[in-house]
Amino acid sequence: MNDIQSRNKAIIQVESNVRELHDLFIDMAIIVESQGEMLNNIETNISSAVEYTERAHENVKNAKSARDLNIKIKIAIGVSAAILLILLCLIVKFFFCFYFGCAK
Repeated sequence: MNDIQSRNKAIIQVESNVRELHDLFIDMAIIVESQGEMLNNIETNISSAVEYTERAHENVKNAKSARDLNIKIKIAIGVSAAILLILLCLIVKFFFCFYFGCAK
């Protein structure tokens, strides 16, 4: 009779251990699934970062081109203004000499 009771206790203990093992596997599956989602999120974020970096690189190139163009435009405006100022001075001198006579 003791032998049967001890076997019964052993079977109950094995059953308890199997249930505990089952619960551990379920917990492990939940953890693995959540970490899989985290890995997918990380992969998505990395892909987005690559796209943002490529766009930023393109924007920097466009900004440099725009800066260079702005410098060229400013130089052209400065040269044009200088030429116009010289022409204006020559025109004023011409009219001044024409109306008032220039000392030769």
